[in-house]
Formats: sequence, structure tokens, C-alpha cells
Amino acid sequence: TNYGTEPVDWTVSASKPWVSLSTTGGSLPGGASAEVNVTINSAASSLPPGFYTDSVVFTNLTDHRGDTVRQVALTVFGSYEIKPTRYAWINPTSHTRIFLPDDGVSPAQPIPFTFSLYDRPYSQVYVGSNGLLGFISQGLNSYRNTALPTTTAPNAAIYPYWDDLDPGAAGSVYIGIEGTAPNRKVVISWVGVRRYGASATRLTFQVLLCEGSNDIIFQYQDVRPNDPYGAGRSATVGIENEAGTAAAQYSYNGSTLLQNKMALLFTSRGPTPLDAKLLPDGAPIATRRAIVSRAFGSSFFYIESEDGLGGIRVAMPGHGVESGMRADVSGILRTSSDGERFIEAAYVARTGQGTVAPIGMGVAAIGGASLLYNPETGAGQQGVKAWRKIRLPNGEWQWESFNLPGVNNVGLLVKTWGRVSWVGTGEFYVDDGCGLRDMTDHPGIRVLAPGVPPPPEGAFVELVGIVSCYKLDGSVCRMILVASESDLKIW
Repeated sequence: TNYGTEPVDWTVSASKPWVSLSTTGGSLPGGASAEVNVTINSAASSLPPGFYTDSVVFTNLTDHRGDTVRQVALTVFGSYEIKPTRYAWINPTSHTRIFLPDDGVSPAQPIPFTFSLYDRPYSQVYVGSNGLLGFISQGLNSYRNTALPTTTAPNAAIYPYWDDLDPGAAGSVYIGIEGTAPNRKVVISWVGVRRYGASATRLTFQVLLCEGSNDIIFQYQDVRPNDPYGAGRSATVGIENEAGTAAAQYSYNGSTLLQNKMALLFTSRGPTPLDAKLLPDGAPIATRRAIVSRAFGSSFFYIESEDGLGGIRVAMPGHGVESGMRADVSGILRTSSDGERFIEAAYVARTGQGTVAPIGMGVAAIGGASLLYNPETGAGQQGVKAWRKIRLPNGEWQWESFNLPGVNNVGLLVKTWGRVSWVGTGEFYVDDGCGLRDMTDHPGIRVLAPGVPPPPEGAFVELVGIVSCYKLDGSVCRMILVASESDLKIW
């Protein structure tokens, strides 16, 4: 708006090709207003997954009064990735058996939670004889496997081993539920199922549909790797959307052979917290459906992967999430002044429920060594220091600092225990007798617990919290952040 009486010339510009502006400026009479529509154009479709920003610059060419800048943010989430994962076969013999003839398809099997495939929610699944399952029954009886994707049915389907199989002749098919909400899994298993026309080829494999994360896991117990029809040599392995226009294909007719005791993960969640830590400072990051392990007020929280391999702080005022939720997060990787990696988030959205169990460890194991730390780029995570007492040649004892060994666990939810050796305002120290301390005179590890009633000195406690770090005289030391009174047990 031109609040003056004389006309002004103005321009508006953006630097990124994925930003379109409805105008680039002009002349604005006194008292008049102009509207600029900012849109994301088709160039965004070619961007890799990540978080992107641009600045829309408004310039008053006449006298520069009212010059301003508006920020534009874009999060691009990727499609499915296929990754190797830990093989952990689930015995299905206690599950419900589905009796299927050759080329048979089961009635609709209810799912006790909403499961999304390519962001489309479903509440029931159909199971086919021929090593596939789907959320639409059409085409699931097909024994002629194809490459993916194809608009020909079946679609909205999951193909752990799509081949001409015949459980009516030999073998069994099961469906069951493992775990408790919000971390349940639907398990569908083909056990000893015969390949049609090859009586010696009996295949055993299963699919896991994971609640909350919407991850899909294929597990292969026995795929007869030396048989002519084994190891996927005449099968399709992958997943496909409802339209048949997008797919993640691991193999088609043996293009990549399967092995016994292997597992594949199909995930659309993007980088894990551990992946994020390995990025340099300033790198964009976008991750989906991460578990919120603990939230600390309205300014920051931590996310963690189900496998407990990585966790990271997320800083965003007014984030609106709580412990036990899942969240989509996008932002920029940073390193705090205390040496801890974190995501400076521009976008956080709640996406469901999820929990992680704390990892139990003694005080000496908390913190750990450097994780692929690069001081030039900030990538990785710095290790932490502790102090121990050593005996000098003259018989005297002296405290010395050393780099803690072991796996770096900064950002993870842990459980530890010990005696309270010192109490201050909003903090205390816990010592389990390991003989370590930081640069203070307080034995054990620092516990920061603002708003939590502190335990008395000398009490024995068990606590759950997030491993964090802080700098003391230039040294990175470890500490534990406790979010609530329920995370502290006093004996």
C-alpha cells in the first residue's frame, strides 16, 4: 500500500526458480494498493527431498520507504526408499490361518489401525495366494507378475514375492497382530508355500505393516536361493500406489536376487535422526512421522527412530507437540554453542502417536565418543569428555580429562540410576560409583530438570531423560535432561 499522496515505482522479486510471482512491480498511485500472489510452480517437482527457502523482496524504487522482505518455505518429502534392515522373523503359527486355493484371494481382513500407502489411508487388506496383498481386491488373483509400476490391476498393492504360488497344494498363509498400540504390526506370512509347477520349491516369507510409521518390512526366511524358481528369479518384489503410476521395485524376475535371512524396509519417512546428524551445518532436512521422545516446554523437543540408533533435538518455539506423538519436521541442521547438533525447524506437524523405550545404561556409558565428527562442516556429533582420577608415579592422585569411549548417544532417551551426590537449583548430580565426574567437584553426571522437584542429596534414584551436552571451559561435557516428575523415581 502507498500511504503517501504521490505515486511510487516498486518491484518485487524472488531468486528461486520454483517461486512464481503474479507481477514484478509497477507504478502505484498515492493511496492505492497492489496484490502480489506468490505460488509454488512445477519446478518444485524436480527438487530432491529436503527443506527449501527463498526471499520475496519488495523494493520502493522512489524513496525506499517500506522496503521489506517476506520469506517463502517449501518442504519436499520423498517417495519410498528401499533399505536393508535387521532380520527378525516373527513366528506366525499362533496367528490366524487364511485358507487360500490356487490363485485365491482372501475376504477383506480388518486392520486395527489406519495404514497409509503412498499417503492413501486404508483400514482393511486382501491377501492373495500368489505372494501379494493389496488394499483393493481387483487383480490380486493374478499369477502373471509384471514390472512396476503398471496401471493394470492389481494396484494399491504390496508384493513381497509376486509369483505363481499355490498354497492350496502345499504350505500355509497366516495373518496376525504383534505388539501394542501405538506400535503394532500387521504380520502376513506365507509359510512353506509351493511354487506352481515346481513341487520342490517351497517358500517362506512375510510382510510387516507398521503402525504409525507406515513402514513396510519384507522378511525372507527361506527363498530357496539355489532353485530355478527361488530367490525371486520369476517374481516381482516391491510396492505400488493405487493409480499404478508410482512404485518402489526391488527386483523383477531376478534382477536382484533375494537371500535367506534377509529383510527389506520400504519407508517414505526420509532421513532418520541419525542420518540428519551426519549432514553438515546449514543443510536442509525433512523427515516424516518421527517419534517425539520427549518435549521440553514449548521451545524444543527431541525425535528418535524406533530402532534407538539416533535422536536429535528440534528447536521451534510454539512447536505444539508432546512426548509420545509423531511429527513431520523440516528445517536446517545447526550446531548449538554447547556442541549439540539440532534441527532449526521452520515446520512441525503432528502426524500420529508413537513411543520409544529408554535404553538402560550406566553413567560411564552416557555420552560416548565422536560420531563421524567433521569440525570444518559440523557434520556428525562431537564426543564428550569426563574426568577420572589417576595415580601419579610419586603415588599422588590427580584428576585428568579424557575422551569418553563407546557409541555416541547424545539425543537418545536413556534410563540410568545412582545416588544423588549434589543438588542445586533445577539440577542435581547422580553417581553410580563409576568414578567419573565433569570439571566440577560433583561425582557422577549432571541432570538438568527445570520445574521438577529435586531429590534430596544422598537419595537413590532411577531416572529417564535425554542425553545432551554442554560446554564448560571449552570442553564438551555430558548431561541428562529430565522433562517431567514422572521420569524421576526416588527410592
